[in-house]
Parts: sequence; structure tokens; C-alpha cells
Amino acid sequence: MEENKYGSIVAFAVSENAGESAWGALVKDVVAIVASLASATNLVEQVDGVLKSKENEYKADFNKTAVPKAYRSAKCVALKALECGVSLLDGSGEPRGKTLVEKLCKTDPVVTKDILDYWNQFLDRLNQCTDEDKLSVVKEEMNKYLIPF
Repeated sequence: MEENKYGSIVAFAVSENAGESAWGALVKDVVAIVASLASATNLVEQVDGVLKSKENEYKADFNKTAVPKAYRSAKCVALKALECGVSLLDGSGEPRGKTLVEKLCKTDPVVTKDILDYWNQFLDRLNQCTDEDKLSVVKEEMNKYLIPF
């Protein structure tokens, strides 16, 4: 059995109190899934579907009836962050702490239909660009909405 194909699930299975490294592994899994999607339409449902598929494979291959509780809890927080528009990564591209993400979801929920529409339009625009133009499009958006790049 190849443990890496299950991503963060194995990290949580090592210990029910897996902590920071397992959370970071889950965040990296979620970010990789989001990056692989062609569209942000139904983003949370798409990510959840991919994670559920990995969970089912894990349960079958390891003869388990469920994934670890700590994994389920962390997955819930990660999906809630996607739903609320809260970034799972800090400014340097590292996973934010789970507790911080939970707090931001409660205090700074920013998701609206407008934000989802924006991300759909942005991803559509990126998909229409040539590989050479993608970086300049991302820089342009960062300069408009975040910080000068």
C-alpha cells in the first residue's frame, strides 16, 4: 500500500492528537486540490468530493470503517474556511494555524455571491491565458486587491 496517496489522512491516523504537522498536510492537500480544479463553481463541494474519494480508498486499503476523528474535525475547518473565503495560507505561503483559521471563520466571514463570482471569473480568465501570460494576470490582480507585487 502506498501511504502518500492518502495525503493527510495517514498523518492524522498516526495519532488522534496529530497536531500541527497533520493540519499542515491537510492544508497542502486542499490547496493542491483547489489548484487542480478547472473552475471554482461549487468549490467546497468539489474539494469535499476529492477528499471523500481519498477517504474511501484509505478505509478500504487499511480495512478501517472510518477516518480518524482529528482528520474529520480538521477537514471540517478547512472546508469552512473555503466557504467563508478565509485563506488557509499565510502571507509566506505556509499553512495558517487551525485555531487561527477557526477564529477567522467566526470573526471575518467574507464569502458572498460576489466573491464566488469574482473567483469564477478570475479562474475562467486564467484558463483562457497562455502559460506565459498567467503570471502577469496574477500580478495584476494582486496589485489591484492585495499588495503591490
